[in-house]
Amino acid sequence: MAEKTTTRDTCPWNAARQHYQQVKARVEAVDSTTPLDDSEDAESELENARRDFLLLPAPTLSGVCERIELYFGESLFDEDDGDMDALCRIIGNLRIIERAQALGRGIGPEPS
Repeated sequence: MAEKTTTRDTCPWNAARQHYQQVKARVEAVDSTTPLDDSEDAESELENARRDFLLLPAPTLSGVCERIELYFGESLFDEDDGDMDALCRIIGNLRIIERAQALGRGIGPEPS
């Protein structure tokens, strides 16, 4: 049986994820009227937030999926790359397993 995820495990993860999402939103709001120094600072802050987020251990299977998606970015959805297609299927499998565990069901063949 999997160990229960604790608040101690999830608090740093959630804080880092929230910080990354906030910085990403600021970067996405940068437009042609934004001074170049501010734009470069925002990009640098985003890279630091991404790095900090990826350094933390994921507390759940969904967290692992989120880390994979963040790490590979848009290349994960490259239809011409069979490895990325396989990785997308693996992410889907992990999410199915986590949902099944949340419902108290296992995944796999039924006992005979």
